[in-house]
Amino acid sequence: MTFIEQPFALEVTADNAAEIEQRLCEAFDAVLEHALERGEGGILVTQHGHSRYTVAIRAEVPLGLTIERQL
Repeated sequence: MTFIEQPFALEVTADNAAEIEQRLCEAFDAVLEHALERGEGGILVTQHGHSRYTVAIRAEVPLGLTIERQL
């Protein structure tokens, strides 16, 4: 995982489905904890390709919600 400063986000990359699922769960838990502590917004999970995702706090997503999208 790679930390991205603005907005608070984690980048997830992996080579297989099991690894992607595990890393996405870990990233989601970390971002959720940060979002709830700071009350900044909800979580946006973006798939950039078959093996690359970002999990980010976004102000346009209401606090307490998670939105998934594919690019």
